[in-house]
Amino acid sequence: MYHWNKYKGLLLLTLIIFMFFILSGMALAAEEEVEKSYGFLSLLPPLVAIVLCFLTKQVLASLFIGIWVGATILTGWNPIGGVTKTLGYIVENAADSWNATILLFDFVIGGLIGLIYLSGGAQAFVKSVTDKVNNSRGGQFTAWLFGLIIFFDDYANTAIVGNAFMPVTDKLGISREKFSYIVDSTAAPVASLALISTWVGYEVGLIGDAIEGTSVSLTPYTIFLQSIPYRFYSIFAIILVLAIALSQRDYGPLIVLVVVSIFGMWWTGGGTSAESFTAAISDADAMTALLWGAAFAVIVAILMYKAQGIGTLADMMDAFIDGAKMMVLANLILISAWSIGSVCDGIGTAPYVVNAAKGVISPVLLPMIMFIICNIISFSTGTSWGTMAIAMPIAVPLALALGVPLPLGISAVLTGSVMGDHCSPLSDTTIMSSMFSGSDHMDHVKTQIPYALTAAGVA
Repeated sequence: MYHWNKYKGLLLLTLIIFMFFILSGMALAAEEEVEKSYGFLSLLPPLVAIVLCFLTKQVLASLFIGIWVGATILTGWNPIGGVTKTLGYIVENAADSWNATILLFDFVIGGLIGLIYLSGGAQAFVKSVTDKVNNSRGGQFTAWLFGLIIFFDDYANTAIVGNAFMPVTDKLGISREKFSYIVDSTAAPVASLALISTWVGYEVGLIGDAIEGTSVSLTPYTIFLQSIPYRFYSIFAIILVLAIALSQRDYGPLIVLVVVSIFGMWWTGGGTSAESFTAAISDADAMTALLWGAAFAVIVAILMYKAQGIGTLADMMDAFIDGAKMMVLANLILISAWSIGSVCDGIGTAPYVVNAAKGVISPVLLPMIMFIICNIISFSTGTSWGTMAIAMPIAVPLALALGVPLPLGISAVLTGSVMGDHCSPLSDTTIMSSMFSGSDHMDHVKTQIPYALTAAGVA
């Protein structure tokens, strides 16, 4: 029994691979990608990856197999062609400039964590917080409150709150899974609602594209504001965290990270040439700004600790490298998650889900159906922004044609996309939340889903 439990995950993966080789022998092999509609097969790559994640807890292997399944289908069931196409997806996504910036940011943040631990700053922060907050309830509330304060970007939220509070929650006996849930639930849900954030420009842009050429006279930003009261999932997710939570010496580098990141967002969004601070933040290159913040924080940490006589330069470099090493697995998972997203784009997962639901939509059910469709798409693909881009052009015309209030229809798309992404083991934000909170990724996902479903049920 011991040996079966130990190797059952590997045997399951081997069986799946063997089955696909049999299928490939029954199909016509083709090296070129086949251009056609794949129907239900378009759901197979994300389903295989998600199911294997839950069964084996081997996230990286599960994602790789999911990518390979999709790539094999796209190459006419040629398993060898599927392998080469899988590697192509991985290289393509790792080399993408936006993705590469995120990966570098993660490594730099990891190095910063190593430096802070070397200095004793983490211990000092723990003491300063636990002197005022000495129980689990207070610790969870404080982490939740900081999650609301870091509202301007979901990635910044996970990195800053996760790094700052992980040792605090450890000291107060709060499980890593519970802490990871708090971090994740105050990342995308908060950033998607904030009036000033990296999400606003994207969401308003999608709304503007969707209403172009229609009879709608309101500005996209006005519609965005009107949709906020209807973002029930995001609102209830934030409230639920609070409800569950209630049943400084060497931390200068993290302050630098926050300040420089906000300045970087303002600068990359147009700076003094932007119409307003809000407009600049909305148009910001968020990851570039966050990378600037992380890099400056590392420089300040090294200079500060050197002046204070905390270790030699060699000690600091060793600490930085040790911290960066902690991010290797998470970054590999991120690359794989992006790659399976590319596979889903190529095989048509999202359009299939949308088209399958078109025939059952009525005016009364439209918001709920759009919410559910966006849940499924974002859960399957791991991207809320991609889901918004797919569903918004469909939801707006349907809402106008069926007489559904436009803010209600739009809010169903925006908050539904956040909900599915929030629960998905393939989501980059979910991965980063578990990474920066020190939680096992699949333990975080399994812990979070009941809470997320509770908020979704109320919504």
